[in-house]
Amino acid sequence: MKTCTKCGVEKPLDEFTYDKRQKDGRVARCRKCDAARKRDKYATDPAYAQRMREHARVNRRGENLDPVGTARPVNERFDEKWVEDENGCHIWQARINAYGYGEFSVNGSMVLAHRVSYALEYGPIPDGLELHHTCQVRACVRPGHLLAVTEEAHRELHRELHVKRPA
Repeated sequence: MKTCTKCGVEKPLDEFTYDKRQKDGRVARCRKCDAARKRDKYATDPAYAQRMREHARVNRRGENLDPVGTARPVNERFDEKWVEDENGCHIWQARINAYGYGEFSVNGSMVLAHRVSYALEYGPIPDGLELHHTCQVRACVRPGHLLAVTEEAHRELHRELHVKRPA
């Protein structure tokens, strides 16, 4: 149990975000109070909001794959985390999110692994395009199985795959 410094309510430890720099390994404010603080910061500081949006956009699109400090190159770390299956897919072996997509840490931010794979092979994902897995395996990070398409084309490709065909 820990008491939030903002609301003053005693809550279980899992209500506080991890922070290895703190003595008890948790931040001082509960998740709810911290989320409210961030919402207020976004609402009152347009420059902060713009910086955070740009940071997220750059990481999502794979435009900032250079390691910070003395970290090993991204492609070296990335290639250790997948194995090829019998269908030629490069199956992600590290962290998988709730939707079945691999996740990879780039400069302290978690990025979808297939986006990193595409960016390493072809460069940043063009604005206005999404990645489609041609193999239909969400954990696949093989660049050749990823196709950059518009949102509408992506929806149409999924519609075609889920249409019941007569036997």
